[in-house]
This record gives sequence, C-alpha cells and structure tokens, in this order.
Amino acid sequence: MIFVRLKTLFDAIEEHVNLSQFKSKRTDHNSRVGINSVEIRMGPYECGFCNEYETTVIFEAYESLLHDLIWDLVYVGSPTHSTFDQLLMSVNYGTAERGEHKFLMEAPPPDVKKIRVDELIGTTQIILKAKYNGQEFLTLEWPVSVNSPAVNIDELLAPQFKES
Repeated sequence: MIFVRLKTLFDAIEEHVNLSQFKSKRTDHNSRVGINSVEIRMGPYECGFCNEYETTVIFEAYESLLHDLIWDLVYVGSPTHSTFDQLLMSVNYGTAERGEHKFLMEAPPPDVKKIRVDELIGTTQIILKAKYNGQEFLTLEWPVSVNSPAVNIDELLAPQFKES
C-alpha cells in the first residue's frame, strides 16, 4: 500500500513567511490574471496512486481575455529527468470576461508504470501551469511525499487485465 501526502505551498513554508503575501494583488500592471486560490485534494490516502486529484482554481481576470487560458496539472515523475513528467490534465478555459472565475479539474492519478521503480517512493511535486495566448505566465508547485512501510513494487507494476 502506498501513502501519498500532498502538502500545500503554505504548509511547506508557513513558519518562515508571512502568508498574506500570497494573496493575489495586482502589483504588476501588465498582468492580466491573478490567482486568488488553488486547492488540490485527493481521495483517501490509503490508495495513493489510485486517487484522482481534484483541483479547484479561483482566478481574477483584470481585463477581458481575448485568447484561450490553458491550465495544465503535471505530476513530476523524476527530479532529474523531465521525460518522466506526466500531464495529468489540461483544461482549455477559453476566453474570460473581467472578474473572478472558478473551475474544477478532476485529473486522473499518475500512471505508476511511467515512473522509474527507484523513484516511486520519495518526494516529488505536482505542478500547475497556466498559459495565456500561448505563453506560460504561472507555475505553482506542491511537494508530494510518497512513502510506504512495505510496498510490493511487483504487484504495483503488474499488468492489469479486465474481463470482457
């Protein structure tokens, strides 16, 4: 059994930084989008890689957005090789009028067969990326701790068959 603990950015740094600085404020007058909040939830920890990632994003459009706003949720499969990163979900939010917007992404869990066996257990990241008009303007990262007292790697990687 694999256990996954997802920590928010705030959990990781709350003792070192004043959290009020992470509230979205329009200090950059060239910015068209501000992030009000992002919350990532998983199902029960007992299942680890079996759970979907439910991500709620609330953002502010400071002006009408005439081009598509794209949101990507990525699981980092290896700290040393980006080829093992998995795009869990991509959402084309489309254009947006001025004001606050909220949406939910329900992303599938990462495919463990695409993660190197020696990197299944340990610390990794979930990354939320946002693009507007084809240019990435935001990257938010959350540390994820994957651990197990006695994981059966062979069972985890065994092919799954469904009867038809």
